[in-house]
Amino acid sequence: LESAPESVLPASCVVATLSWEIEQLVRKAQQVQPAPADCPPNRLFVPESVRPEVLQWIHASKFACHPGVHRTLTLLQSHFWWSSMAQDTRQYVSACTICNRGKSSNKQPAGYLCPLPVPGRPWSHISMDFVTGLPPSEGNSVILTIVDRFSKSAHFVALPKLPSAMETANLLVHHVVRLHGIPVDIVTDRGAPIHIPGLACLLSSLRSHSEPFIRVPPSNQWPD
Repeated sequence: LESAPESVLPASCVVATLSWEIEQLVRKAQQVQPAPADCPPNRLFVPESVRPEVLQWIHASKFACHPGVHRTLTLLQSHFWWSSMAQDTRQYVSACTICNRGKSSNKQPAGYLCPLPVPGRPWSHISMDFVTGLPPSEGNSVILTIVDRFSKSAHFVALPKLPSAMETANLLVHHVVRLHGIPVDIVTDRGAPIHIPGLACLLSSLRSHSEPFIRVPPSNQWPD
């Protein structure tokens, strides 16, 4: 049997623990902001005043070489800790100018734009959507916008809340069909109040010879 290899260093040699200068900076900052009670054991709490320096050291130092978010966070979690560490790491890496210049994106490329047909007359092709989250005014906090794609004229309908699918269809009949006739083409998004089958059924019942075409653009192919 082969004997175990002998160590190059003599047995009397003591190897000291490696200490980084950034650790001394963190411990000095802890005199102003001590570690909280929920700090994990064997992890060094990083006060808020030195977190940018720690992130810069762990991400851009020579031994790290600008890793991604996951690897930067893994290196950080091996020795340091603070409550918003994951969020701060993600923001720091995404804002790194060297990474943005030198690394290609792994996101799916955006799709091609799909131009809509050019209308031939006013109010034959319309688009509609809801504006929500507005401060209340006279009991209303939602606006239904209906835009004619030919003339760019619009109707803005103030509402107290998001209407149901049938209420939306009735609003369209009252503000568009009653004044301008039944539209041929409607562009909308995936909003819950706009129930496509119900809206198409209502409009087709008004127009006996054809059914209006309601477009719902894909999320990565919004019309220009």
